[in-house]
Amino acid sequence: MILPLYEDASTGLKTVTNFLRLNGLANIYDRKQPIVIIAIHGWQPKLLQNFVKLDSHKFCVRMAQAIRLKLNLGPNEGDITSISLNGYGMILNRRDDFLKQIQGNKTKCDKIKNAKILFMVGHSQGVPVSVLLMDKLIEVGLVNPDHQQICACLMAGISQGPVKRFDVAERLAQILDDDQSAEMFALQRSSSPISRAYRDAASHILKRGVKVLYLACGNDEAVPLHSSLYSNMYHPSINRGIYVAGYVYKQKKFVADLVRILLRIRNNNHSDHGLLVLLSEALIGYLCDKGHSDLHDEPETYQYAVDHLYHSKEYKGIDVKFTEFDYTLPEKPRNIYMAWAMRGLLSDEKTIISEKLIPDFKNLRESFKTWSPHPLDLTAIELKCDLQPFGDDTEEQYINVYQNFLTG
Repeated sequence: MILPLYEDASTGLKTVTNFLRLNGLANIYDRKQPIVIIAIHGWQPKLLQNFVKLDSHKFCVRMAQAIRLKLNLGPNEGDITSISLNGYGMILNRRDDFLKQIQGNKTKCDKIKNAKILFMVGHSQGVPVSVLLMDKLIEVGLVNPDHQQICACLMAGISQGPVKRFDVAERLAQILDDDQSAEMFALQRSSSPISRAYRDAASHILKRGVKVLYLACGNDEAVPLHSSLYSNMYHPSINRGIYVAGYVYKQKKFVADLVRILLRIRNNNHSDHGLLVLLSEALIGYLCDKGHSDLHDEPETYQYAVDHLYHSKEYKGIDVKFTEFDYTLPEKPRNIYMAWAMRGLLSDEKTIISEKLIPDFKNLRESFKTWSPHPLDLTAIELKCDLQPFGDDTEEQYINVYQNFLTG
């Protein structure tokens, strides 16, 4: 399951979404309008590139299935064109290679130009490549957001670098002269040239009206949560979510619900007071039982992207907000900052009241009180300790004050 549920992603959206579902998207949108899907796979170590070939085509297949499901189209219905881009290299080189592939094929160029709806799908290292390529397609005139609806579905992206525990992999990449792998660690610093190029491209496409979906995988052991979600980028056209297996959600409900609420807050363009970043290191590989790349096999991932394209508002002309980062520096001790971040969020009157989060926080507090981590679940034990002030009476008073404000 993807959290938050799309109905929870924006205030008041549930009624609209349910109305659309009950009446059938096919009755509202032209079933014959041309749709194009462009897909880009992720990174592969140089040592494996000749033995294990990655293929973007499966992303196209999944997205096409999601589109047909949402628009109530049969298996062979609809004007849907798939363009799968395959090949390895450094991020900017891949962008340039893929642009040449497209420009060198008149049929692909015509399909992209004439499309009314365009989905860009990227995974892992393919996420920054996708964003940079979309920016180029707009620049050269093949894509026009003024006349096309566009959504970028970006899965488990390496937007702010890999987990810090992979430092040994960085040194190994340098020894083996694997520049493609070494480049990913440059994304840990927002001041690096590749980070700046990626940020500029993301800013451009968002300002032009492209809708962006950043999705994380709850068990990712390669990319931290804050990186998959590109948490330092702020814009109302960005939606964020995390994949968590249903049974894992039941087992680790408090942690999953906390992340769900924080994502809902971010999806409504409010501050989470840094909690997602503070949680990222603790949650590496924690909320699922599968691997880094399994997110792209979940049909719900692509359905979420279709929902984001069709049901969210357009915010053209709005500049992004961005905060600098450097994850090569020593980490701050989480246990010192976590409680203060939670206190800051609970005292954030604008966010709590405007997003009607009182019921969520009341339920979260009750869940916290009864939360008894398994003795072997060291992550949960540490988080319980770090967030202990959340259970104090002072925090409950905040919630009661807001409750009285709303009902009084």
